Amino acid sequence: MLFGPTDKLVRFAYTDVLIDNKEAGSFKPCNGYPLMRLLIELIETLKPLWKEVGDDPSRRDEKGRPIRFSLYPQTALIEAAVNLVIHRDYEVNDHAHVIIDEDRIEFVNPGTSPYDEAELLAEKVFRPKYDRNPHLINVVARTELNQRQGGGIARIIGALRENGNIFPNGRPALEIVNDKEQNRFKLVIYRRGEHRSDKVSSLHVPLQRPPRVEHFTGREKELNQLIADLQPGQIVTLTGPGGIGKSALASEAVWSLPPDRFPDGIIFHSFHNQPQAALALENIALAFGEDPKPTAKDGAQRALAGKQALLLLDGAEEADNLAIVLSMAGGCGVLVTSRKRQDATAQRQDIEPLERDEAIELLQAWGKEQASDKIAAGRISELVGGLPLAVRLVGRYLDQTGEAAKEYLVWLETTPIQALAQGEHKGDSVLVLLERSLKQVSQEAKEVLGVVGRLALAGFGVEPIAVALGLEERATRNLLGELVSYGLLLRSEMGYEVSHVLVHTYADKRVAVADEVMGRLVGYYTELAKAESKKGPEGYRRLDTERGIY
Repeated sequence: MLFGPTDKLVRFAYTDVLIDNKEAGSFKPCNGYPLMRLLIELIETLKPLWKEVGDDPSRRDEKGRPIRFSLYPQTALIEAAVNLVIHRDYEVNDHAHVIIDEDRIEFVNPGTSPYDEAELLAEKVFRPKYDRNPHLINVVARTELNQRQGGGIARIIGALRENGNIFPNGRPALEIVNDKEQNRFKLVIYRRGEHRSDKVSSLHVPLQRPPRVEHFTGREKELNQLIADLQPGQIVTLTGPGGIGKSALASEAVWSLPPDRFPDGIIFHSFHNQPQAALALENIALAFGEDPKPTAKDGAQRALAGKQALLLLDGAEEADNLAIVLSMAGGCGVLVTSRKRQDATAQRQDIEPLERDEAIELLQAWGKEQASDKIAAGRISELVGGLPLAVRLVGRYLDQTGEAAKEYLVWLETTPIQALAQGEHKGDSVLVLLERSLKQVSQEAKEVLGVVGRLALAGFGVEPIAVALGLEERATRNLLGELVSYGLLLRSEMGYEVSHVLVHTYADKRVAVADEVMGRLVGYYTELAKAESKKGPEGYRRLDTERGIY
């Protein structure tokens, strides 16, 4: 049998499954079974449980006959058994378990899902984030047992609804525990007629921690401060430009919290690609077993009443109504990440680029031997300005291609934006990330950034920007403030400066500036040079300062 993401044949993998049938009083270890035999054994064990046992007079078919029902729907049990086999992490030396109890069946596997519980219960087909065992999935797919890759949970939920395995609050009789701390995934299907929504909501405290970032480096001071600030009833917002490491820091803090800080659990929601606040509120409600009716807001309010949980809201700059989600928090703690400073309602922590030594350490962790040249690694870290995303992309590229840091450095110095574009997702390309960031600002603010990109990488004032664009000073300040709010500019002694060298490079190379705007900008500095030259030494000192800008 083939395992893993390559064609490598693994001679030994941990395939043991323990079948504990408490209802029948039997216990069967399936040790060392070939995987297809194991799958057949599981299905044969579960087959008696989907036998039809009666008519449901409240539901009728197209001919008016009562619909037959089972204690458990066949489709749901087969799908759960298949998922147990094909999505297991076979490199973990641990058993899988199938536990058949009087009111439920539990499928427990080594390994976790990249999706949190709320996402999995959302009844949608996913585009898989990974194929842990792609060859095994392909083999099983030929048996037609696994019909839609990424749609297993949705099929289970559909089958439960069709069979009537529904709790009184309208939720399917299903529980999912994606325990990333213990590296185990549990799926529980409840027997028809076992109306235990109260039990489901109290079976476990939701711990929806985001994935921990690989090679988290530095940030010790920021991390300690964040852990200290995260308290029940408090809202903390991490702000900074895209790729600066807000989500990574938030994740590390959540995993490092004292276990008793938030006794009612952790709820994670990302607004990336799902900006609707109503979805965030619905996820909160479902995580605690609450029905999100009559509105998602009502469900979330009931779910969080009297609780001390932590809400982690990632990518809040994309939220259509962050305020309504924050208004539900009550005694809960809230950690928000956003590129937009205006999203900070209380405590705000601005995230800075990595220090040079930290950036080198991160680059070498990702690039391994290819990044061992410390001089080249240091120069690369300087050119990308310590931006964690850029450092990670470079290191990953070096490791995957075998190219030495010194060779890559030549490419980076020549075309930095292209050298940092390794995919179509914002997590794989600085170019995509910056393009996405600029989509959130107005066209006028984008034009301001284009002019800023034509200036040197130094502090600048309002006047040259206003003259170049033909704007009033107040209007120009407002647009500069918009760019500051999104972390693209910073305030400085001279007025403003670009927040990061790669933002400046992007503005220079990718943001178009009209010829007439460039003409006014050149004219401004030409007239400035003439006027200041007439003032003698004092004027020359002013021009020395301005030469660093244009």
